[in-house]
Amino acid sequence: MTLAILLVLYSLTVAVLAPPVLDRITREGTAPRLAITAWAGATGGVLLAWVLAAALIGRSVLLTDRDMHDVLIDCFDTIGRMAMGSHGAVLQMALLVLATLSVAAVAVLIGRLAVALGRARMRTHQHCRTARLVADRGSGPEGSVVLDTAERTVYCVAGRPPTIVITRGALEALDDAQLAAVLAHERAHLSGRHHLLIASSRAVATVLPHLRVFPAGAAAIGRLIEMRADDVAVRRHPGSTLVSALLTLSGVEPVPGAALGASSVGLIDRVERLLAPPDPRLATPVRFALMASALVLLVGPVAVAGLVTLLPHLCPFPLF
Repeated sequence: MTLAILLVLYSLTVAVLAPPVLDRITREGTAPRLAITAWAGATGGVLLAWVLAAALIGRSVLLTDRDMHDVLIDCFDTIGRMAMGSHGAVLQMALLVLATLSVAAVAVLIGRLAVALGRARMRTHQHCRTARLVADRGSGPEGSVVLDTAERTVYCVAGRPPTIVITRGALEALDDAQLAAVLAHERAHLSGRHHLLIASSRAVATVLPHLRVFPAGAAAIGRLIEMRADDVAVRRHPGSTLVSALLTLSGVEPVPGAALGASSVGLIDRVERLLAPPDPRLATPVRFALMASALVLLVGPVAVAGLVTLLPHLCPFPLF
């Protein structure tokens, strides 16, 4: 149980400290792939720590051959040297209820996440089928489908088969170079299977909206995924072309400075990044910081869980 408590403390530490630290490191969009890994490690690490903690509590309470009072004494003695006294069957029953509720809470959480992901997958496939049914078949470039609407929109749907949807308004507003850049951006989403990251992060944020690390992680991952797709697109197309395409789709004229921010808040980070990439001299330390953060966040719960196997052989006294 001591290790279970350590896992809970680890998850609380990550949930509180990771969002502001990662937000500061990833704000400029340097190395978006590493930044996505770090945010995914934070949210996934917290969830993994909870699952492992629940499993350890269940193991300690339900499968131990020792007296429950002794288990509690060892646990609290290790983490705080707290004297408990003798509480008899009442304390034993309370601990059993706590362990049962912990395991049940994790099971409910996993169930709600599975339902949210299932619904998102079903909506995605339904959207893909609907788009292909109502679209003008064969009229879009590079296998895309065209919706006959004046709205300027280009997006991808990761169904079966994956589909890029272009509205008639977007097709008429974009020139050939702009359209090619936008299509490269959308293909990057499909080839990178970005929908899986977006769906999972949004599902966790929907189920656990009050713990900041999850909604902050979902928002950051969504923003960084767009930047990652931008990076892939500008490998073959000028950044200025992609910027002009984004502004055309948003209905914003390509004007500099404050006017851009006033009328296109959602695009300002991406546009500024494309027009003025991060300083290469600062990129290396940021990359190292992201790599270290991702490593700690991804390995942390696994390292603690590894103690379950190693500590009984390394320590002469029981820890859990």
